[in-house]
Amino acid sequence: MECDSEVLVKMSRKKTDIKGTGSDKTRKITPKVQQILVYIESHFYLPLTLGYCASLVDLHPHYFSRKFKSDVGIPLREYILKTRLKRASILLMESHNQVKEIGAGVGFKSQENFSRNFKRMFGCSPREYRKNQLEKGKCLSSI
Repeated sequence: MECDSEVLVKMSRKKTDIKGTGSDKTRKITPKVQQILVYIESHFYLPLTLGYCASLVDLHPHYFSRKFKSDVGIPLREYILKTRLKRASILLMESHNQVKEIGAGVGFKSQENFSRNFKRMFGCSPREYRKNQLEKGKCLSSI
């Protein structure tokens, strides 16, 4: 079974092809970028910044940013956001915690920011997502 970081990377690559050719070829992920992907999977709830992630692998933030996007297909910030939202969607189904608790637990500083980003990604609010998934999966995820 693939880990969440591998799934997100594959999904990102489907949206962005190599040099706009429409090919489905994928690039090899360098060890330092892979190290950060693993770190994000375990620490997604922390306030992760480009500078902090770059320092974990001893790279300059600008270089790391370009390398991450080249390897993964999306910017670091977007990858972190998608990881948090994916975890939140799982928690909405598996827990009875309030939406604001789930948002805070996956790293969002405000419920408004969490709800806005969740709706942008899934097409419905976190509350609607929970309700619809329990009813029969009416709110289809874009993941």
